[in-house]
Amino acid sequence: MMISFLAALRDGVAFEDTMTRRDSQSTSREREGSAGVRLPSLGSLLGFDASGRMASSRQGETSEEVMAVRRHTEASLFNALYVALTEDGLLRGVSEPTQLSDIAPGDVVEVSGDFVGNPLEPVVAFFKQALPYFDFAGEAEAAPAGHDDELAAEITTAEAEAADLARQATNAARSGNPATNAEGVEIQRRANVQQAHAKELREAADARLTLVRGEQEQLMGVRVITQVGEDLATTPVQDTVMMASGGLKAVLTMSAEFFTEATRAHLRAGVFRAVGKVTRVLTEDDDVNLLRRTVLGAAGPDVARDMLKGVVQEGELQLETFDPIIQGPAVQVLPLAVFV
Repeated sequence: MMISFLAALRDGVAFEDTMTRRDSQSTSREREGSAGVRLPSLGSLLGFDASGRMASSRQGETSEEVMAVRRHTEASLFNALYVALTEDGLLRGVSEPTQLSDIAPGDVVEVSGDFVGNPLEPVVAFFKQALPYFDFAGEAEAAPAGHDDELAAEITTAEAEAADLARQATNAARSGNPATNAEGVEIQRRANVQQAHAKELREAADARLTLVRGEQEQLMGVRVITQVGEDLATTPVQDTVMMASGGLKAVLTMSAEFFTEATRAHLRAGVFRAVGKVTRVLTEDDDVNLLRRTVLGAAGPDVARDMLKGVVQEGELQLETFDPIIQGPAVQVLPLAVFV
């Protein structure tokens, strides 16, 4: 999309250009020498005259050709697009909710502010590392299943003995024999002891059942969060949030191809600028569920909010996150680039 924008504004885009330089040099060198010898004495006698001439020349030519290819990068193309959008007055800066009244889908906007990301990111990252420990806890609790059966049998036996002793004590109390009455008092004491023992066993069983159910719910929550993490890893786009300096909330629909783990690490807890195309303007009655691309999105906003809140506030767990339901006024943007 970035290249299409630039091509439309500048009547095409050249991804590279070639520059050729040729240098040539020629040389010429010539030498000449002459000499003459006269012998006066012998010449007068014999008419002898000697002379000579010598010449030499050398020519040479050298040439050099240098070819340089200059290629655009993604960053240089975006810089050219940014300049073109600015010069043509097509780029609009937004930072306050009141500015959305003049913004419509299709406009190109620039938002500057804190990059807060997606509320699920810290939760998924934590549970991805903690999952082996949760699985180990689940296996450890599931191992002594036979102990539960023994405890249930012990409770049944204790309650039956307590009921039998209580019945004996009641029969003894109805007797007119003083000795039997006295024996009935002792039997009632033993029945009370057995009932108290059965009650303790029952409370222990209930406490264990509550603990097991809590652990099962916890493990189920971990598995759901794990599935949500897999959903985020496989979805082609992910929703993230920027908080502009003027209070405007911007939902950025990031392509998963470029929004990698390394990119998240660079963007986390920083102030950045985003340039992109508006896809939706949210009024006060609109909202966006940032979990909509996961399995929690089908459960509705309230379920998604409550589940995320319950996971974050579980025990001593302290994770920095925020409400996954973005309430308007806000703007949804398909970014061309996120940069400093």
